[in-house]
Amino acid sequence: MINAIKNHDVSRARLSSGATFGGTRLLAVSALLCLAVAGCGDNKQGDPAAAAIVNGETLSAAELKMKLSQYDHLPAERKSAVAGTLLKSMVDMELLRQAAIKDKLDADEVIRARIDSSTRMILAEAYMSKQGAAIAKPTESEIKAYFDQHSELYSDRKVFEMEELMIKVRQEDAAEVKEKLGDGKNYNEFVAWLVQTKIPNNSQPVSAAAEDMPADILDKLKNVAAGDVITLEEKDQLSVIRVNAVHSQPMTLEQAKPAIEEKLYRQRRTDGMDSLLKQLRDKAKIEYVAPYSESGIAAVKPK
Repeated sequence: MINAIKNHDVSRARLSSGATFGGTRLLAVSALLCLAVAGCGDNKQGDPAAAAIVNGETLSAAELKMKLSQYDHLPAERKSAVAGTLLKSMVDMELLRQAAIKDKLDADEVIRARIDSSTRMILAEAYMSKQGAAIAKPTESEIKAYFDQHSELYSDRKVFEMEELMIKVRQEDAAEVKEKLGDGKNYNEFVAWLVQTKIPNNSQPVSAAAEDMPADILDKLKNVAAGDVITLEEKDQLSVIRVNAVHSQPMTLEQAKPAIEEKLYRQRRTDGMDSLLKQLRDKAKIEYVAPYSESGIAAVKPK
């Protein structure tokens, strides 16, 4: 249950084939897209839009430039060599694509589904990126207001050294375990009791700053002192968090500004995505074909 204590905001990787918007990651699979049609273009020999022509099918210079953009940091001579390697890879992929078409793999239902999925993701990403570009970044006053409203994260920020004891227990037995724990002052005796009664458990140290935790857990910790415990419950598991030390480590507005700006901007983009999808859904005519429905696949009644 460690993720309930430390709420990691892991930055989503920005892939060369796409960006992120509203928490959605979209991956372009160029090989599958090329498989969707009999050829990747119809540019003729000498056309500056073409990087190569394989059995009459064009490999676009735009695709090569897109792939090569990842190597802009290299000196010109090395970048030229990389371009050759990338183009060779593109030619090999095109030869395989043509072989797949000849083998009628493009008619396979699973392959078609993968192609459709990739096409849908790429176009959806392009539209979201276009819409996301219009979202304004938070102003200085908005950043300052957020800083002032969340003193527990900044001016009164604390870092907690804790031990998380995870106990596997049935819901009907949780009350008994919590009663035995009490206020946690006899924590070591409680752990010994768990071992004696053979209740499965394990512990691990946790170090977390205020901004690492969800608001509801931080609220439970705001007035704790060393030696205090709090409990968190999930199905068939009880987590006992023992606080070993609390360190005051405040942040100034200048220190906190980059993180606040990113947090507010990310939330604004997420809200924008939600709003955009709602508008599109409200205008759309969506029909689900049995046995499929908005909630999933309907159970088929036996005849």
